[in-house]
Amino acid sequence: MQSSNVLVSGLRGLGVEIAKNVILGGVKSVTLHDQGQAEWRDLSSQFYLREEDLGKNRAEVSRTRLAELNSYVPVVAYTGALIDDYLTQFQVKLHYPSNPLPS
Repeated sequence: MQSSNVLVSGLRGLGVEIAKNVILGGVKSVTLHDQGQAEWRDLSSQFYLREEDLGKNRAEVSRTRLAELNSYVPVVAYTGALIDDYLTQFQVKLHYPSNPLPS
């Protein structure tokens, strides 16, 4: 994992916790992906969001705070679509959907 470019998609509670652990563990780079905006319900499980972040993109807001955990791991935010050409740069892809599956 140390030489891997890692994509973490979906930054609600579980996704951001996994991103935190990957960054602390030390990898080549981490890209945070989420197309959703921070909502009130996110504040109970996503500890890198604050009330003033409501309405802002979860990946962009979380990036700054997660990057502080390990200065040796570059952390970037990506809010675009996950297309095949973009995904080829990652050795590890972790997906935690922000929207629950329909029942």
